[in-house]
Amino acid sequence: MVITESIGSINIYDPVERTIPATNEMIKYFLISLILIMFLYKIYIEMKHKILISIEGIIV
Repeated sequence: MVITESIGSINIYDPVERTIPATNEMIKYFLISLILIMFLYKIYIEMKHKILISIEGIIV
């Protein structure tokens, strides 16, 4: 493991894999956030539908 210091950040390079471990973490967090956004959007659509039904009930 070789640690190289650049301006404002420390990059850790693994000589065996020749990759930066941070990229795997970034991909993982990106996927988690994507799933979370999709989940929240689904909840938003369901809540919007319920609110519209309740508004129609109040008007009628």
